[in-house]
Amino acid sequence: MQLSRLPTAQLIKALLLTLLFAGPPAIANEMDSFAKCIAKSGAKYYRTWWCPYCAEQNKMFGSAERFLPAVECSKKGSREKLSRCEDVPGFPTWVFKDGGQASGALSLSLLSEFTHCPRPGSR
Repeated sequence: MQLSRLPTAQLIKALLLTLLFAGPPAIANEMDSFAKCIAKSGAKYYRTWWCPYCAEQNKMFGSAERFLPAVECSKKGSREKLSRCEDVPGFPTWVFKDGGQASGALSLSLLSEFTHCPRPGSR
């Protein structure tokens, strides 16, 4: 009896898609913890819906983005800066509890260094 390769191929495709979009469960849980730690650290992440570098930063966090201490600086459909972000020089900008700030999509390593939160995969 010859086994069909189609079910195996479909299984492999489903597994790859799951890993691509969800990431390995342990890494996803670590990323959630990392984002929550960043929020607890007192950092603020100023971003806009239209900023490509903000989109890049968001993508680094995947589904854990929802835990970031994000401040949206323009209304959807508008590029006008909201008053709460008047002093923000550009996007994305991270402001840390100690008063330091950094602009641009920051690496997970830099965010770990600035917030003292353990970087995912570093344990």
